[in-house]
Amino acid sequence: MPDRLGVGRETGAPVASRSPHKSVLWSGLLLCVAVGMAACSESTAPPLPGSIELTSGGSQDGTVGEPLSQLVVFEVRDDGGNPVAGVGVSLAVTQGGGSVPDQTVITGPEGMVQTPWTLGTVAAAAQRLEATAGAFTASATATARAGAPATIEVVAGAGQTAPAGTFLPDSLAVVVSDQYGNPVPNAVVTWIAQLGGGSLAPVQVNAGPDGIARARWTLGGGAGAHTAVAQAGQAPAAAFEATALPNAAIAGTVTLSSGLLAGVALSGFTVAGATFGAGAELQSPGGVRSTSTVPDGLAGAGGAALQPGASSALSGPGDAIPGEWVLRFREGTISAPSGGVSRLSGATAMSEGIRAAVSAIPVIASARAGITGVSPLLGAVRVSMEAGGEEAAVVASLRADPRVASVEPLRWVSSHAEPAAMGTPIAASPFVDGLFFPRQSWHYGMIGVPRAWDVTEGSTSVIVAVVDDGIRVEHVSMAGVLTNDGYDFVKEPAVPIPHCSGGNISLTGDGDGPDPDPTNPSSYSLLGGPNCATGPNDFGGHGLHVAGTIAAAGSGVVGVAPRVRIRPVRVLGTTGQGTNYDVAQGILYAAGLPADDGAGGLVQAPSAARVINMSIGSPASDPVIAGAISQASAAGSLLIASAGNSGNSLPQYPAALPETVSVSALGPDFLLAPYSTWGPTVDVAAPGGSMSVYGSFGGGIWSAWWSFSESASYIGALHGTSMAAPHVSGLAALLFSQNPGMTAAQAKERIYATTRDLGVLGKDQLFGHGLVDAFLALTNGAGFPSTLRVSLYDASTGAKIEEVEAGSDHSFNFSGLTDGNYLVYAGTDDRDDGITGRPGFVWGARGGTPQPAVVAIQGNGIQDGSLTAGIPIEVEPNNSTGLAHSLPIGGYMYGSVGSFGDQDHYRVLVPTQGTYSFETGGATGLCGFGLEVNTRLDLLDALGVVITSNDDLNAADERLCSKIVAQLAPGTYFLRVRASFGGATGNYSIRAY
Repeated sequence: MPDRLGVGRETGAPVASRSPHKSVLWSGLLLCVAVGMAACSESTAPPLPGSIELTSGGSQDGTVGEPLSQLVVFEVRDDGGNPVAGVGVSLAVTQGGGSVPDQTVITGPEGMVQTPWTLGTVAAAAQRLEATAGAFTASATATARAGAPATIEVVAGAGQTAPAGTFLPDSLAVVVSDQYGNPVPNAVVTWIAQLGGGSLAPVQVNAGPDGIARARWTLGGGAGAHTAVAQAGQAPAAAFEATALPNAAIAGTVTLSSGLLAGVALSGFTVAGATFGAGAELQSPGGVRSTSTVPDGLAGAGGAALQPGASSALSGPGDAIPGEWVLRFREGTISAPSGGVSRLSGATAMSEGIRAAVSAIPVIASARAGITGVSPLLGAVRVSMEAGGEEAAVVASLRADPRVASVEPLRWVSSHAEPAAMGTPIAASPFVDGLFFPRQSWHYGMIGVPRAWDVTEGSTSVIVAVVDDGIRVEHVSMAGVLTNDGYDFVKEPAVPIPHCSGGNISLTGDGDGPDPDPTNPSSYSLLGGPNCATGPNDFGGHGLHVAGTIAAAGSGVVGVAPRVRIRPVRVLGTTGQGTNYDVAQGILYAAGLPADDGAGGLVQAPSAARVINMSIGSPASDPVIAGAISQASAAGSLLIASAGNSGNSLPQYPAALPETVSVSALGPDFLLAPYSTWGPTVDVAAPGGSMSVYGSFGGGIWSAWWSFSESASYIGALHGTSMAAPHVSGLAALLFSQNPGMTAAQAKERIYATTRDLGVLGKDQLFGHGLVDAFLALTNGAGFPSTLRVSLYDASTGAKIEEVEAGSDHSFNFSGLTDGNYLVYAGTDDRDDGITGRPGFVWGARGGTPQPAVVAIQGNGIQDGSLTAGIPIEVEPNNSTGLAHSLPIGGYMYGSVGSFGDQDHYRVLVPTQGTYSFETGGATGLCGFGLEVNTRLDLLDALGVVITSNDDLNAADERLCSKIVAQLAPGTYFLRVRASFGGATGNYSIRAY
């Protein structure tokens, strides 16, 4: 029934009508109810509602929880369309939860009711108010908007972390709500950065339909806690916190530089392909070494330990031996092939042919001269005749034979060593094997041997022949080093002493002449006194000393190539002399070629030595030795010869021959030794010692030495080009060990190409191509892969914070730094093992190593940390703790004690509790030797009070450096370096690690 009788709820339009009678009756009944039954008995009943409709106040917008701005008005009419007064109208909010003040309202005379409408608290698109009159209903709708911002809540972005000065990764977000929790669209939100600074964007933003507003936060430049707030209207602000990570940076570039220490070039320190310190600083005054004369009595004595003031009456190198001659046939006149012989049987046949041809020469056939040896590869015959008398006529007759190319006198050849300064028995002291034996360090370090051993220590398949005065197989340093195919070519049973009272010195010393035993039986020299008597020396062993420098591997001494083998070939006798003919046979034998065995036959080694060392020579250009050199070179051997000890530019042979590598000698000062021969035939330089300048310990080359009186193993100090040549022979042996297929010519070229240039630029007469370098030779000049690393230190604590590898352009960057003070160091990691600050390699600090410059960081941004790194050297004055240089843990510096009483101080910051080491070493050698000072090292506390001291690292081994190892708490300490009591002044290195 209501559907048929009601009025449209929204418009009030009638949807059906009733009969007039029923309508009037119904209206009357309602009126009677309203006014009372008594009235009905006296008047007609009121009309009934026929419709209800909304007349105004519909579809309003309002704020949640608040009255609408307009009253809502409904009108009630009867079926005739007339306003009906006095009718009760029921009001109810049916949607949105709002309210009206009265639930029932009576229509007025115009049939209207009106009511205020308070909206509900939930924002919605529509709220509904319904009015009911009788059976009819009408409604009004309203849109409820959110109220004013009452709260702001964080939605996202709180608690983030980012580097200072950068955007947080996520936006900040808040939701703005009214007092009933409705999101407030378009609310104006203001963003404000507070603690830590920074900025937010946009500064103001309208919230979206969901009441959410967003912004990006750029943190301030400082590290730590940062805060920001969002504000909207009168609502309490929403707070955000973020953590800013350190984000400052120190960046820059490392410039590499060289350095000099007290006038001595610290050359050859290689970093990233650059070699430092080599150049004109090492040139002798005027570009040419002033000549000096070998003291009387020393030339020709070889390894003999001459007594002071003694003089030699023996013939010198190059002198002819009376009654002894060497005849050489012209090529093609005897059936002897010129290119060498590989089979001993062929050489024997050739020897017999030569012997027959010589025997047919009239002066030989008449016994006026006798054949004492034949060398078929050289087409040479040794001839003896009675000195004087018919000697000149016999020589003239031989030279007249058209088949004879030359007849030259037999000549003396001598060793190239100065006398031994001293000898030390190996058994007398627990010497340390290998590199750290003190008396060896300067010359091996000078040519890069320690680093070369990281590539190879040699191979037992490589043989180096030492053509010299023999060997002592029982020397402890030669254990396992020597081959069993050595040979003794020394013939002469005695050498006359023409200028004394008579007598002879046995040249062979063993009484048996040539044989397979190359032992050096004894050493002789002249003693002082009116009778010019002779006697054996207590010490000697020139060839032993040379062999030890090349390949010693036993107790007490180590060679340049300790894994290779030595073939000892004896050609010099007990006086350090031999004949050119015997030397030539020794060279042939060393090269694996047939040689005169001294007994009418031939002898041949089972193989060619890859390297032949000849620490011998003569000023005479000799065709016999030249022929042997040529044959040995053609057989594939690399020939190394000492340049000579003449102290002038006169050439010495065989060093001056084009097939050999001629070696001049340097002292520990990198200068040509006073005794060394120089000139255009010098090819390379190597350490040979210079005792006359730096004393026995510092200037000498220490190697295996022998006590003939005790028959005991010793070490001894010698100097001479004899000592320089085996350094190059050892280097060549390392090359052949590393590259078995390398030819002698290739090895020679590699050695020349990887020298370190000294003196005037390019090849010169003092150093030839330059100072040899074993490490650079093995790496073909490239060195090991090395890395330039940059270290960042905390300037206040001394702690190393970070280390980075510099770029190819030597640039670096430390980022994410907190506020504070920093020091920047750079150094070469020469072995790619993560360690920098090794003495001798590039090291430096921003502002200089003595007093590095602090780089201050405050906030973010990039600070310049560029620096120069090279060879760190002290700068005077640093005589007190107040003037101390800065020495970080992991760094080093070179210093010099310039006078007795001089003291150098270094400040060390210890960052954490632990064990720390502080050590002095040599600049070019070891403390107490050569250019180095015998140091005393003191460790002082922050007040300058001595904690502990060390004088000698190991006095028994004559390691006169100093080292302190101490457990230290964090704090400031000082190191003091001074000369040990009575110690000489000089240079040193100091390292903290």
